[in-house]
Amino acid sequence: MRFLSSEEGAPVRRDRQGEVDLFKVGLLIAAVAAVYWGGAFLPHYWVTYKMEEVVTVSTLEWRDKSKDKAQGRLARELDKKEIPLYVLPQDCDFYEEENRRHVDCYWAVDVKWLLVDKRTTLEFYVGKYLDKRDVLHDISELGTPTG
Repeated sequence: MRFLSSEEGAPVRRDRQGEVDLFKVGLLIAAVAAVYWGGAFLPHYWVTYKMEEVVTVSTLEWRDKSKDKAQGRLARELDKKEIPLYVLPQDCDFYEEENRRHVDCYWAVDVKWLLVDKRTTLEFYVGKYLDKRDVLHDISELGTPTG
């Protein structure tokens, strides 16, 4: 850095051009990494969020009408919510167990990393059930009721 004198005679600090601010470079790298990570992974988690509603609507359709109508509703909701084609109606099971009607959806997607030859498999699950009183409940990944 050079100091110049001002008109009043006090020194004025002037930054030299061409200096690299490592903090700003680090922030830029972190921002690029965050955008990359977000672009590569967040859409798949957003699909899981939308699938919560699809499974809920399908389970309630089973409660109000029939299993066949619920399976048809699930297929229509996948299209309506613009769920990607890596989630298919066949990925969802409709079954009854211990006076409960279950709808469980499992799917996986391979995410390819840019600039490196690496893939990551992300696995997802959404499950709901109706108890014997037709009250809707969520099922966690471990299979225990959460609601």
